[in-house]
Amino acid sequence: MYWSKPTKQALISSILTCHRFDEVLSILHFNNNEEEPTKADNNYDKLFKIRPLINHFNTKFQSAAIPEVICSADEQIVPYKGFSNLKRYNSSKPHSWGYKIYAREGKSSYLYQFEIEGDNQLITIDSNIGSAGNVVIRLTQNLHPNSFIAYDNYYATIRLIKFLNVKQYHVVSTMRTNRLHVPLLKPVKLLKREGRGSFDFLTTDDGHIVVTKWFDTKAVYILSNCFGPTPAAQQLVISLGGAQSESFGMNDFSRYDQIGHFPGWKNLNGTTKNFKSKR
Repeated sequence: MYWSKPTKQALISSILTCHRFDEVLSILHFNNNEEEPTKADNNYDKLFKIRPLINHFNTKFQSAAIPEVICSADEQIVPYKGFSNLKRYNSSKPHSWGYKIYAREGKSSYLYQFEIEGDNQLITIDSNIGSAGNVVIRLTQNLHPNSFIAYDNYYATIRLIKFLNVKQYHVVSTMRTNRLHVPLLKPVKLLKREGRGSFDFLTTDDGHIVVTKWFDTKAVYILSNCFGPTPAAQQLVISLGGAQSESFGMNDFSRYDQIGHFPGWKNLNGTTKNFKSKR
């Protein structure tokens, strides 16, 4: 891209030719191959050849910027179609084949920390939370208390949010229904009859965590230890056909002063309801 006419970068192309770059790239090393452990060795490292590079970037990324209070944990695919046992396939991504990178980013989209799926040197901090949950724990272990963390339903479990709650982190995420026992929440048919923006919610037995079932075009489960379902803000929704309708959105969440404390929350008919998790 630096040498092609449409995207040519004179600052680079005038100093380094494309052929010279390819030559340097073919002999570029970040570690001593003669010291690489064999697969039979207990110290075998799948990412040995780039381990110094990974450690360097993770250290520099975190020291080069002031930590942001609001951050997220997510994954992305680095496109690659060659041979590698670290290559992953994800049909939902724009590039289906490649290396799967887990990353923690700030509200400004700045990358603070990352890890590569399949890295056999990663440490499991809590075996009861699962591999996906441990990704979030590793990526957020250097955050200050009272930081806000958001992640999607791939990572979300009750055990994970309880772990982060003890660390005094504010957490919000979507949630998969197969990870919850929520028979007391209103069924989708009833929420659909009540219209877009209708919702129901439950709290855990200790009142520290709330799960909200919110209906838009379909039911969405939201799990949090710092945000609740009220007040709901009225919004104007414009469809692709130009039709206008009013809906109640969940963008204005009520926030409590103390992390993870929801005293006296009740359902819509006045009775207290609690839920338990499968995990």
